[in-house]
Amino acid sequence: MTPTDTPRPLARAVLVGIDPGHGGRDLGARHFNADGHMDFNESQVVLEIGLRLAQLLRDRGYGVVMTRDGDYYLNDKEKLDINGDGWYDEMDQLQQRVDILNAAGADLIISLHFNAYEGEDVDEVGGTTTYYCAARPFSDQSERLAQLIQEHTLRALAETGYDSRDRGVRLDLEAGTPDEHLILLGPEDEDCARASEMPGALVESLFITNETEAQLMRQEPVLDALAAALFRAVEDYVAETASDGP
Repeated sequence: MTPTDTPRPLARAVLVGIDPGHGGRDLGARHFNADGHMDFNESQVVLEIGLRLAQLLRDRGYGVVMTRDGDYYLNDKEKLDINGDGWYDEMDQLQQRVDILNAAGADLIISLHFNAYEGEDVDEVGGTTTYYCAARPFSDQSERLAQLIQEHTLRALAETGYDSRDRGVRLDLEAGTPDEHLILLGPEDEDCARASEMPGALVESLFITNETEAQLMRQEPVLDALAAALFRAVEDYVAETASDGP
């Protein structure tokens, strides 16, 4: 699982925020076997990749903060109105993720997800997409981080023998609810009381509803490769950011 490229010295301890999506009762996208039974889900796999990425980063001297490091749903027991909109719902655990990263002082965010498609010919729909928000003061940095994640993820998958469709780097307005920003990446709005304070990107590495891609998610070498790809994206991003600095 250890990348083979030459270590780059860090000018300071960069703190990387890792956000494995979903968790606990929120399974995310699900995969069903031939008998129609769910055999694994998005929440499990993104956590596995997130933990691998965290280890790679720590081994190289980076700081790491994770929004979750186990199979649990944030704010599930407390059921607090974290975003202050007057009621408890899914938006509160999303706000808690932002608050965790802000409180830690993370320098960047990588949010980990897998995609899903509902419709006919599901096995024909697959590929890799990375999202960023263009409505932030640091949007240029977020876009560059997203580009690096997309490039390295596609390359890593190709090296495992799978040519993933490049679905591109896209605006977060194209993900989730149409024309609404992702809470983790977007500005303050009626659902997000406190916006993230650092560049970030959300990657949908593969489609869990595509049988070929779903089987890749069950392979340890592929999970290692995806984590290593994200690690290399961080390395490149940090190096470029340092060279652009004073």
